[in-house]
Amino acid sequence: MQDDRTKLLTQIKELEGKISYIRDLLSSRQIDPADFREMKSDYSNKLERLEAKLSAFNHEQIDIKQLLDKGLDNLLKLDYAYESGDIEKKRVIISSMFPEK
Repeated sequence: MQDDRTKLLTQIKELEGKISYIRDLLSSRQIDPADFREMKSDYSNKLERLEAKLSAFNHEQIDIKQLLDKGLDNLLKLDYAYESGDIEKKRVIISSMFPEK
């Protein structure tokens, strides 16, 4: 998975370099502004897709095991929370188990 992330970062860096290069070409009048706009649009679209993949990849990195352990720990302490809680806390616990409340 780390290799995929590294690959995405490399591709993003390459596209950013290409955009910078075509800006230099435009400023030195080596390419036509219409060509620049077309190329920049193409590179920008690719860049947005790669950044979206990277963002999705980062969201997938959530530690599921840690979340499961915490949830299981909370379930195992539910009886204590009920017994030691006030009436409002008891209502919240019961209503979380029964949808009709």
